Amino acid sequence: MDLKSKKREQIFTKKKILLTVPQAARRMTISEKSTWRMVYAQKLEVVRIGRSVRVTEDSVDGVIDMGTTPPHSPTDNNYYLIDDDDG
Repeated sequence: MDLKSKKREQIFTKKKILLTVPQAARRMTISEKSTWRMVYAQKLEVVRIGRSVRVTEDSVDGVIDMGTTPPHSPTDNNYYLIDDDDG
């Protein structure tokens, strides 16, 4: 298999789900304007088809995963409740 056909095979086996900017914004529960800012800042991977811009689902999921914090129990923190009630 030559290099050209190998590259073609990689392109066709690699499926990417593409979202419009409004769809990506809804999925991240942010405004379309904020989503466009992320596109311009290159924080989201986009595919341009003519004048159309599509955002890859993987990049949206990556942004969501980046902002996700692991759950913690109330005993894990270093905060203590102090009762100031003198009554």
